[in-house]
Amino acid sequence: MNNKKIEQNKIVEYNSNLDIQPRELNTLNGLVFTGATVSIILPLIGTTAVVPVVGGVIGIIAALLPVIWPAGTSSNDNLFDAVMKDTEMIMDEKISEYVVNDAMTRLESLYNILDYYRLSKDFWEKNKDDPLAIAELKERFSNAHSQFIESMAYFKRANYEVLLLPAYANAANLHLLLLREGLLLNKVIDNFITEGLHYEEFKTKRSTYIAHCSTWYNKGLENIKNKTRDFNKINKYDAYMNLSVLDIISLFLSYDPYQYDKATKLQTLTRTVFSDPLQRAPRDLYISPKEETLFKNLKGLRAFFAEGDLVLTGFRNYFRNTYINDQIIEGDLFGYTTNNERYKLFTDSKIYKVTVFIDNVALAIVKLIFHDTDNKEWDFSKTDITDINKYRKEEVYLNLLSNNEIQKEPSHYLYKMHHYGDNYNDSYLFQWIHQSISPENYLFDKDKDDNYIITQIPAIKASELSNLGELSLQAIKGPCFTGGNVILSSVSKIDNNDPLYGGTIKIPLLTAFNNTSKFKIRIYYAANHNYNHDYIGALLTINSQHVANFKFKQTFSGEDYSNLSYNNYQFDYLDQTVAFPQNTSDVTLNLQFFYDPKFLNDYKQIVIIDKIEFIPEN
Repeated sequence: MNNKKIEQNKIVEYNSNLDIQPRELNTLNGLVFTGATVSIILPLIGTTAVVPVVGGVIGIIAALLPVIWPAGTSSNDNLFDAVMKDTEMIMDEKISEYVVNDAMTRLESLYNILDYYRLSKDFWEKNKDDPLAIAELKERFSNAHSQFIESMAYFKRANYEVLLLPAYANAANLHLLLLREGLLLNKVIDNFITEGLHYEEFKTKRSTYIAHCSTWYNKGLENIKNKTRDFNKINKYDAYMNLSVLDIISLFLSYDPYQYDKATKLQTLTRTVFSDPLQRAPRDLYISPKEETLFKNLKGLRAFFAEGDLVLTGFRNYFRNTYINDQIIEGDLFGYTTNNERYKLFTDSKIYKVTVFIDNVALAIVKLIFHDTDNKEWDFSKTDITDINKYRKEEVYLNLLSNNEIQKEPSHYLYKMHHYGDNYNDSYLFQWIHQSISPENYLFDKDKDDNYIITQIPAIKASELSNLGELSLQAIKGPCFTGGNVILSSVSKIDNNDPLYGGTIKIPLLTAFNNTSKFKIRIYYAANHNYNHDYIGALLTINSQHVANFKFKQTFSGEDYSNLSYNNYQFDYLDQTVAFPQNTSDVTLNLQFFYDPKFLNDYKQIVIIDKIEFIPEN
C-alpha cells in the first residue's frame, strides 16, 4: 500500500501494510455484566454497610441476581456465559463443551438456591417476628453457603484455570457477599449463624479466592507474553482480566462487616487500563506504556499539527495532582512540536469520550474532540475543517455500563493519552480510570443522611514524595488485590555520617464537615520489620504538627516484595485519634518515616502503604 509520510515539512513516499485495529472492549458482554455488578456493589457498600434490612431496604444479593441473570436460568444471556465466551475470544482458546456444561449446571443450581434464599428473606422482612420465617431463612442461607463450597471447584478445572478465571472471580464475589449478608443478619436475628465460625470462614474463603485469582491472572499474563509480543493481544488480556477479575477481588477487603461497620466512601479502583489502540501497534514488540506514578488528574492537552498539512505530529498532556492549589503539571512530549499548536484546559471536567478524525491516506489524525459529562467539547485541529465527512471518524471510550441504566455516569474517565511508536501514524493509546476515583482527597465525617461514614484515601493519591538520606519513597505496581499502585518505602544500611534517614508521603485533604471532627486512622500496609519507637518508625503530622504514631509490625520476611500475598498485608490503627478542622482546603497530612542509621539491620528495610482510612468518632 502506497502512503505518504510527513516529516516536519517534508513529504516522502513509503510502503506500509498497516492493520487498523478495532476497539472491542466496549462490545464484550462479559464486561458489560461485570461493570454493572461493580456499579451496584460500590454504592450499596457505601450506604448499607451496617444495617442490611431497614424498612425493606434491598440486600446486595437481591440487587445483583437480576443483573447477573437478567432472564433467570431460561437464557444464556447471563454474566457467567458471557465472561466464558469473552475469555475464549481473548485467549483464542476453547473451553471443552463438557467443562462448560458442567459449570453452567452448577451456576443454574447456584442461581436457584440464591433466588430461593432471596424469597425467604423477602418473606421474613414482612414477618420479622414469625419464628417459622426465621427458621426457613436460616436453613436457606445455610443451604446456599454449602452449595457455594461444593460448586467453586467446578470453576477452576485443571487446564482451564485461566479461561474460567472471570467466572471463578464472579462466583467467589457472590459467595463472599452471601457470607457478609449472613454476618449482618446475625446483628438483627439472634443466633442466625455461629458468628465466630462464619467470620473465620469468610476470612479464609476471601484469602483463598484472592490467592487463586492472583496466581492464575499472573500465569495467564506470563503465558500470553511467552507466546506473542503483539501489544494488542497482551493489552486485551490485561485490560479484560483487570476489569473482570482484579477489580472484583480488589473490593473483597471492603466486604468485612466488622472493619467496615459504617457506610464507606470507597476509592479502591485506582488501577488504570488501556482501551484498544487507535491505528496500529507493532506486532513484534511489547512495551508497557503504564508508569508507576502518583495519581494525577488530566486537566488539558497541547496538540501540534504539521506545518504543511493538517495532521497531528505531537502532543503533551497536562495534569494537576490532588492538591487543588498546585500549578498545572506539564507532561512528556509525544511526537514532535511545530509552530501550529492548540492548547486547551478542561477546567473541572471529566472526559469520558474522545472523537478522532483520521486521514485514511496518510493514516494520521487531523482532529480530536474531547467530551465531558456536562456536554462540553474541546476541539483540537489545525483549522476549522469544512469537509469533515471525508475523514474516518472513530469514537474512543471505555464504558462498561449498558445504556447507562445502572449509573448515569460512564464507568471510566480518561486518565491520559499516549502515542506508541516512532511515527505520527503509529498507535495512539487512551488510558482510563474508574469513575469512583475523585480528583481530590475529600474527608467526610457524615453522609447526606447524617450517618457517619468511613473515608478511604489510596496512598497513591499523595501529591508529593520526599526523601532524606538513603531512604527512598516511590510509587510501584501494587499486587492484584490492592486495586492499583502502592507506595514503597525502602532503606538500606550504608556507612556514612548521615544522622537520620527519612521520607514523607504528603497527602492534601479537603475537609467536608461543619465542625472540627475527630477520627481514628488506620493504614493498610505490608512491612518486613517492626516499628522501634525512637529509632525506626513512622509518625503522622498535620500541617507540620505531630499528632500520632504509626507503629507498624512485620508482616513478611526478606527483601522480595514482588510476590506478596493478601495475607502479607494488614490494617493497623494509629495510636491516637486525630482532630481535623472543618471545611478547609488547607490541610496537609504527612506520613513521615524515620530511621536512625545506627539501628538499621543489614537487609533492606521495607514498608509498603496501600491505603489510609479515616473512621469518625461517634
